[in-house]
Amino acid sequence: MATSDMSKLLKSIPQVGQVDWIGIRPKRRADLVEVTEAEITLEDGLVDDHYTSKKGKRQVTLIQAEHLQAMAGMLQQETSISPFLTRRNIVVAGLNLIAELN
Repeated sequence: MATSDMSKLLKSIPQVGQVDWIGIRPKRRADLVEVTEAEITLEDGLVDDHYTSKKGKRQVTLIQAEHLQAMAGMLQQETSISPFLTRRNIVVAGLNLIAELN
């Protein structure tokens, strides 16, 4: 299979994933606060996050759990990187965030 064919296949495979972690930053430059659940809206993003209702580039940021594990390997750490260090709001597992939607 050619590389481009493999790339197309990986981008089109139906995926079932899960949310592993959610963090909200209540104020600008404040530390992330881990929460077990959060309200999210199309208009505002994560409710209670300092980006709520702002019309910026993005209101929610995501990272793949698999990337945290890969970064740990590159840094020769035994466990995955803490989501607190990434400044991302949501960690998902089992989803390819760079896959193209058809």
